[in-house]
Amino acid sequence: MKQITKAIIPVAGWGTRRLPITKIIEKSMLPVGNRPLVDYSVQELIKAGVKDIYMVISNVEPCQVREFYKDNVALNDYLIERGKHDRLALAKTLPDDVTIHYTIQDPSGRYGTAVPVAMVVEEYNIDEPVFCFMGDDFIGIRTVNLQLSLSSRQFRTMTNP
Repeated sequence: MKQITKAIIPVAGWGTRRLPITKIIEKSMLPVGNRPLVDYSVQELIKAGVKDIYMVISNVEPCQVREFYKDNVALNDYLIERGKHDRLALAKTLPDDVTIHYTIQDPSGRYGTAVPVAMVVEEYNIDEPVFCFMGDDFIGIRTVNLQLSLSSRQFRTMTNP
């Protein structure tokens, strides 16, 4: 079985079900402990071997998700200057071999889950299995279950067409 190395995470939208906090914090960036909600999914996907993560974001600037996952050179310089080298690893949110791609969704549209996923598939010409996680869901899963669950589903599909 070929390992799944791509995942789509829709994070666009106003988060109206979580108002009033989502007036100032994107729904997927709501803190859980010292990390944003979406990062729990991202880190589990990385542990499962995903190398390309496609996030569907709103065209509202600044985009907190995009800011969180890019390098913050000023912060890194500050930590180095202050001798806080142990904190550099915390400031780095992605391994070097993982890339996040962004697709912009019009925030005025009334999209469900399928439309953002289809947007990514079309924009990046994806023709292989992908994981799809919702960016504002908190999922208590174990990494091993991602690939094993897929493996058993593929097996059932092959044996019971």
